[in-house]
Amino acid sequence: MRRLLRHAAELCDLDAPVVLAGDFNVVPTDADIYPSKSYAKNALVQSEPRALFRRLLRQGWIDAIRQIHPDEPMYTFWDYKRNRWERDAGLRLDHLLLNAKAAKRLTDAGVDREVRGLEGASDHAPAWITLKDVAAGRQKQNRTAPKAKPAKATRKSKRPAAPKRPLLVIDGDSFAHRSYHALPKSIRRRGDKPAGAILGFANMLIRLYREEQPRAVLVAWDTLEAKTYRHEALPEYQSGREFDEEVLEQLEVLPEFVAACGFQNAKAAGYEADDFLASAAAKEEKRGGTVLVASGDRDAFQLASDCTTDPLSRSRR
Repeated sequence: MRRLLRHAAELCDLDAPVVLAGDFNVVPTDADIYPSKSYAKNALVQSEPRALFRRLLRQGWIDAIRQIHPDEPMYTFWDYKRNRWERDAGLRLDHLLLNAKAAKRLTDAGVDREVRGLEGASDHAPAWITLKDVAAGRQKQNRTAPKAKPAKATRKSKRPAAPKRPLLVIDGDSFAHRSYHALPKSIRRRGDKPAGAILGFANMLIRLYREEQPRAVLVAWDTLEAKTYRHEALPEYQSGREFDEEVLEQLEVLPEFVAACGFQNAKAAGYEADDFLASAAAKEEKRGGTVLVASGDRDAFQLASDCTTDPLSRSRR
């Protein structure tokens, strides 16, 4: 980086447009990496390389991606491990830096992130910029010059529109109980603790994510120890329901697994999973999106609409 700084200082001052491009192996700021502690000791995010990158920018280089997208996450790298691509756990390592002459010609910049999702893809996605053929200042001075024929476009400046992806909403308790009763009780984890419900739920969650490719995942949970408004309307509501201690113990652990996958849990005293399923479906439909509600509870069918469907019934067909 220090050798690069010396060379870059000469390039930056050239009376010509210069682009300094490549995989710098530096995540400039915390805004350029997904929320995580797993990279805390990695060289990519340490203070020294970040400081050297800032020194590079202070020479006069313009970070083209941030010039066009100052606040949006613009990841260019997703590790192959731990489903980082699937849960959008990305980093911005590939940078296109412009000196003052090149920056005047900048019209667009972006990342073709969909390339990373192709079979056999690199763990990097292409970052790109679009520069005008002639600087804006020179165009104004040359008013009497004959009009040149427009060059054939080699790339559209706008990023390709990604297909709309659904919101996946899952009834956590429904699938946890189903897994607990379906799998052998001999499935154990460390400390001889039960693990059948955890294993079955995890397999279901990951399968649904891979098959449906949702934009986000929300897992809803009951709060068993707190009464809901249903109990006020009917004191006998679910009064005869009892659960094995082993399934209750796994229900406490499962939200941690969901969070470790990068998904969102919904759980609050006074509410059941059904409440969160209905609220999520209503809000997603209101914003013009589509919803996949995964539940073994037939009550969820009342949420069905042109925009809200059940991925399980679709896969059975």
